[in-house]
Amino acid sequence: YKDVWKSGFSDLGYTDKLKYVKEIKLIAKKDCTLTIKTDQETKIYDIVGSNNVQRLKTNAKGKLLSFMFSSNLLEQKISKPEISVTVYMWSLHQNILRLL
Repeated sequence: YKDVWKSGFSDLGYTDKLKYVKEIKLIAKKDCTLTIKTDQETKIYDIVGSNNVQRLKTNAKGKLLSFMFSSNLLEQKISKPEISVTVYMWSLHQNILRLL
Protein backbone atom coordinates (compact mmCIF):
# COMPACT_ATOMS: atom_id res chain seq x y z
CA TYR A 1 0.00 0.00 0.00
CA LYS A 2 1.29 3.45 -0.86
CA ASP A 3 -0.40 6.85 -0.73
CA VAL A 4 1.15 9.53 -2.94
CA TRP A 5 0.38 13.18 -3.47
CA LYS A 6 2.48 14.77 -6.20
CA SER A 7 2.47 18.21 -7.76
CA GLY A 8 3.55 18.91 -11.30
CA PHE A 9 6.60 21.05 -12.00
CA SER A 10 5.96 24.78 -11.65
CA ASP A 11 7.94 27.95 -12.14
CA LEU A 12 5.41 29.73 -9.85
CA GLY A 13 4.79 32.27 -12.59
CA TYR A 14 8.42 33.43 -12.68
CA THR A 15 9.91 31.92 -15.81
CA ASP A 16 13.68 31.45 -15.78
CA LYS A 17 14.08 32.82 -12.22
CA LEU A 18 15.90 30.89 -9.51
CA LYS A 19 13.69 29.81 -6.57
CA TYR A 20 14.89 28.83 -3.11
CA VAL A 21 12.62 26.61 -1.00
CA LYS A 22 13.60 27.75 2.49
CA GLU A 23 11.28 25.62 4.58
CA ILE A 24 8.08 23.61 4.71
CA LYS A 25 5.74 23.58 7.69
CA LEU A 26 3.13 20.82 7.97
CA ILE A 27 1.30 18.37 10.16
CA ALA A 28 1.84 14.71 9.19
CA LYS A 29 -0.06 12.37 11.51
CA LYS A 30 2.06 9.36 10.51
CA ASP A 31 5.55 8.78 9.10
CA CYS A 32 5.96 9.85 5.48
CA THR A 33 8.51 10.99 2.95
CA LEU A 34 8.76 14.39 1.27
CA THR A 35 10.59 14.59 -2.05
CA ILE A 36 11.43 17.97 -3.55
CA LYS A 37 12.54 17.84 -7.18
CA THR A 38 13.90 20.81 -9.07
CA ASP A 39 15.63 21.18 -12.41
CA GLN A 40 18.91 21.23 -10.42
CA GLU A 41 18.51 18.68 -7.60
CA THR A 42 16.36 16.17 -5.74
CA LYS A 43 16.08 16.23 -1.96
CA ILE A 44 14.36 13.57 0.16
CA TYR A 45 13.21 14.05 3.75
CA ASP A 46 11.86 11.38 6.11
CA ILE A 47 9.18 12.85 8.35
CA VAL A 48 8.25 11.24 11.67
CA GLY A 49 4.51 11.41 12.33
CA SER A 50 3.27 13.94 14.89
CA ASN A 51 0.14 15.82 15.87
CA ASN A 52 2.20 19.02 16.05
CA VAL A 53 3.35 21.38 13.30
CA GLN A 54 6.76 20.36 12.00
CA ARG A 55 9.23 22.71 10.33
CA LEU A 56 11.65 21.33 7.74
CA LYS A 57 14.57 23.45 6.58
CA THR A 58 14.87 22.31 2.97
CA ASN A 59 17.29 24.66 1.21
CA ALA A 60 16.29 23.26 -2.21
CA LYS A 61 16.84 25.47 -5.24
CA GLY A 62 15.97 25.50 -8.91
CA LYS A 63 13.96 27.27 -11.59
CA LEU A 64 11.27 24.55 -11.65
CA LEU A 65 9.85 22.97 -8.47
CA SER A 66 7.85 19.81 -7.74
CA PHE A 67 6.74 18.33 -4.41
CA MET A 68 5.76 14.77 -3.53
CA PHE A 69 4.48 13.35 -0.23
CA SER A 70 4.37 9.56 0.06
CA SER A 71 3.48 7.11 2.83
CA ASN A 72 3.20 3.35 3.20
CA LEU A 73 0.81 3.72 6.13
CA LEU A 74 -2.98 3.54 6.01
CA GLU A 75 -5.03 6.61 6.91
CA GLN A 76 -2.18 9.08 6.54
CA LYS A 77 -3.25 12.67 7.08
CA ILE A 78 -1.04 15.53 5.97
CA SER A 79 -2.48 18.96 6.58
CA LYS A 80 -1.66 22.64 6.51
CA PRO A 81 1.47 22.44 4.36
CA GLU A 82 3.07 25.88 4.07
CA ILE A 83 5.92 26.19 1.60
CA SER A 84 8.22 29.22 1.95
CA VAL A 85 9.86 30.10 -1.35
CA THR A 86 12.13 33.01 -2.25
CA VAL A 87 12.29 34.04 -5.92
CA TYR A 88 15.54 35.66 -7.00
CA MET A 89 14.56 38.45 -9.37
CA TRP A 90 18.15 39.15 -10.46
CA SER A 91 21.55 37.59 -10.09
CA LEU A 92 24.79 39.19 -8.97
CA HIS A 93 26.46 37.89 -12.15
CA GLN A 94 23.93 39.73 -14.37
CA ASN A 95 24.37 43.00 -12.47
CA ILE A 96 28.19 42.84 -12.68
CA LEU A 97 27.96 42.38 -16.44
CA ARG A 98 25.69 45.43 -16.72
CA LEU A 99 28.24 47.52 -14.82
CA LEU A 100 31.11 46.60 -17.17
